[in-house]
Amino acid sequence: MTKTNLKTMTKLMAAFAVVAALGGACTKEMAPDPTTIRLIRNINATATMPRQSANKAYMHTSDRKVFWQPNDTISINGTAIRTHSIDPNDSTKAEFTGTIGAYTHSGKDCYWAVYPTSIRNSESSSGITVNLPNTQTYNSLKPLSGTTYMVAHTDATPSSYYLGFEMKNLVTVLKLALTSTNGSNDSLSKIVVSHSAQQLYGTFTTAAPTTAISYSSSGGTSITVNCTDGTHSYIDISSAKEVYIALPPLTNSGTLTMQFYNTDDCYTTKTLDMGTGSIALARNTVYAATIDDLAFERVVGKFSVAGKRKVIFSPGNLQYQASTGKWRFAPTQYNYIGSATGNNTATANRATQDGWIDLFGWGTSGYNNTSKDSYATNYQPWATSITSNLNDTNNVYGYGPSTNMTDPNLVGTSANYDWGVNNSIGSDIAGTWRTLTKDEWVWILGPSNSPIPGSDCRTSSTVNGTANARYTEATINTDGTPVNGIIIFPDNYNGGTPSGVTWGTINEGSTWSTKCTSAGWLALEEAGCAFLPAAYYRSGIFVYAISRGYYWSSTHSINTHSYYLFFDNGNVNPSNSNSRYFGYSVRLVKDN
Repeated sequence: MTKTNLKTMTKLMAAFAVVAALGGACTKEMAPDPTTIRLIRNINATATMPRQSANKAYMHTSDRKVFWQPNDTISINGTAIRTHSIDPNDSTKAEFTGTIGAYTHSGKDCYWAVYPTSIRNSESSSGITVNLPNTQTYNSLKPLSGTTYMVAHTDATPSSYYLGFEMKNLVTVLKLALTSTNGSNDSLSKIVVSHSAQQLYGTFTTAAPTTAISYSSSGGTSITVNCTDGTHSYIDISSAKEVYIALPPLTNSGTLTMQFYNTDDCYTTKTLDMGTGSIALARNTVYAATIDDLAFERVVGKFSVAGKRKVIFSPGNLQYQASTGKWRFAPTQYNYIGSATGNNTATANRATQDGWIDLFGWGTSGYNNTSKDSYATNYQPWATSITSNLNDTNNVYGYGPSTNMTDPNLVGTSANYDWGVNNSIGSDIAGTWRTLTKDEWVWILGPSNSPIPGSDCRTSSTVNGTANARYTEATINTDGTPVNGIIIFPDNYNGGTPSGVTWGTINEGSTWSTKCTSAGWLALEEAGCAFLPAAYYRSGIFVYAISRGYYWSSTHSINTHSYYLFFDNGNVNPSNSNSRYFGYSVRLVKDN
């Protein structure tokens, strides 16, 4: 997860003017309620809001002024009243006319005005209670539609029928300048915002006459902001867009976490550090932050790897291009290079080739540690050849950390031998991803000929009559080309049997007996399943095009071997061991 420091970029005006009294109105005496309401009368009221501010439902997109709109409605002492007229010379001023009850307050009539009327809960002469919603709507045609929650208070003499309100925003407004960088689905559909310590929605109170907000016990720490461009239920953030979010004044230090979702329900997470000040975000202000690196990740399943620890699989197998030194994930979970150009390039051309490769010798992340580990000479991503025996005791062929190192596995002081730890992959920084250990492969797939205690603790829903379903060997047919591999079920799989899926054997090897159409696999993927294609293996320039899967772990076996996951049409073994120079697939995970 990326961390962005919140900086106050913009504070919009917070100065308000009380409007002068308007023209007269008749009165109508009503039976008073001596406990709460002194008098019910017809009145004229004017509510104003400043120009160039964020305190109203609509900010004009061309000159950034704030205007009242026809048919805007405010609640005055619980009575909803629409605009009677808008000042033709200044649309920040509007007149409201209606019949309103007054509260008694210090010998005067007390009035509360609320916008929008939906947030009103109750009011009295001493204060008002409002309910800020847990769901907002951001409309790019009316940028502040979902960010205005206003309250005004005024006292008047019993003989006065002309009221003026200064509408003050209860909330702070966070203005986010957002840009996506992944270039696939850049349609932002919603934002989920949560605070580590403070209530963001629910019941809040203010006290007369300050209208400063305070908190009550009811409410929650997470809100959802749905996005629309006025026609679609999303906004396009392939270029920078400003999104406004209403938040209660943040008086607690802590972390504001935001998850941004596109229309594929892919997401990316960012955090804002609210600092340690007594007021992190003040009421009636607009603060701005820029987040210009949103790279959406598919919402995927979570897989237990020991106790309460869970991981998320990467969206595809790891791939590398020598000519640019770039790493990426395969575009789909079932995509692999196999015997195509790249993996079978002649040795002399591998360091500069344009073709992508996806079959790697063990520990070949490009991490050069030969100054401390003189036997780890084959660290280049394209290295998959047998060289002369470098050291029969510590590292016979020079792949990965030698056994005389403090950490002979791809962890700890040797962690940079791990492809995901050492490298940025796509837009992810180095260290985002890592390789599963041998024991974690066993935990995910279940006991094999090398079971570990507790490895049967990862449970899933019943699939095709099999309880605690972990995997099934399958064929996915997406474009007329069948791809064999293994489907792994996430914890608590609840996808049922989607259309286009015919289940075969569960939790045992088979001849790729589960069959999936394109639509069937998409449904399984959306339910959180991972798919590992049977992507062959290589040695030197030779790629063995046989329908088998070989996936490295981060765990060494002996000085010549390391552990890996193996499967073919009938066998699944998560703790096989073989020579490190073989080119096997790498599928990374992220700790959840």
